[in-house]
Amino acid sequence: MATPKQKFNYVYVLLSDKDNKFYVGSTSDLRKRIIEHAKGRVDSTKNRRPLSLVFYEAYLNKYDSLRREDYFKSSKGKIYLRNMLKEFMVINKRNNSESILIPQIGRISEITGNGGYVLKATGAQPEHPNGIHLTPTRPL
Repeated sequence: MATPKQKFNYVYVLLSDKDNKFYVGSTSDLRKRIIEHAKGRVDSTKNRRPLSLVFYEAYLNKYDSLRREDYFKSSKGKIYLRNMLKEFMVINKRNNSESILIPQIGRISEITGNGGYVLKATGAQPEHPNGIHLTPTRPL
């Protein structure tokens, strides 16, 4: 169990609306990293925006998160991700809508008054434990 001083390390998966491909990354500050992607400050995704955060995992150990990132980037890991997110991909493709998302999955959709980003997610609680603000949108 994490103590208040421990930081989580995250592995995250973004989906490009432009090319419908995944981007896998890792970070110790998920909120900051997602904002960097959204603002085009990450070379590998700046031309693939807009992006959706479709999945993330939290780890107490940086090396565990790096191993998981490497796995998701492998051939088997790519297949695993596609299978795990298959229902999301079908819903997203069928409706071709930015507002139809499943719980715990968000889309950077707008800038708030204080310069932060709002991630929309269906059925999510207004405030997510990792500090990312989620705004409920229309149900599936």
